[in-house]
Formats: sequence, structure tokens, C-alpha cells
Amino acid sequence: MLELIKEETSEEVFAPYYGRLVYEVAGQISHDLVMKTFNRRTSEHRMTGEFMVYERQENGSNYYLTLGTHGEYDEIRLRVDAYKKFDRELGCYHPS
Repeated sequence: MLELIKEETSEEVFAPYYGRLVYEVAGQISHDLVMKTFNRRTSEHRMTGEFMVYERQENGSNYYLTLGTHGEYDEIRLRVDAYKKFDRELGCYHPS
């Protein structure tokens, strides 16, 4: 559950699980979502040709965008565009 912090003066969103503002931990949230799913499916032996879609940053880090499977390229593009837009609105997408 996300809680608005300064509703009248900003759109900063609090991430209760992490104890910080979303823009401060957006990378960690994304990493946790992607990697927990990946690790769970690996341990269940349910890897089905899925792959991680990411954007390499100038500093060498990866900006994880979504998981995908072969053949769903249009859907992947739509998700990537939507996630980047959402992250830009939160102020946490800074492409290199």
C-alpha cells in the first residue's frame, strides 16, 4: 500500500515496506520485483523462455523494465513505455 506524504504540496509517495519515499527506492523496488519473480520461477523449474528487459545506464548499472517471453514483443514494448512514463511522472526515471 502506498501512502501520500505531502499531498497538498507535492506528489511524493511513501513506500512503507522500504520506509522511504518511492523515488529514493524505485530501483530497489524494481530489482526486488524482477529478481524475486525470476528466483521463484527458477527454483520451481518453471523457466519458460522468459527474459529480463533492461536498459544499460552510462554508469554501467541496469535499469530493469519488465520480464518478457518470445513472441510478445508488442506487449513488451507497451509495458516498457508505460513503466518509463510512470517512472518519469514519479521523477525516478533518468535515462543515460
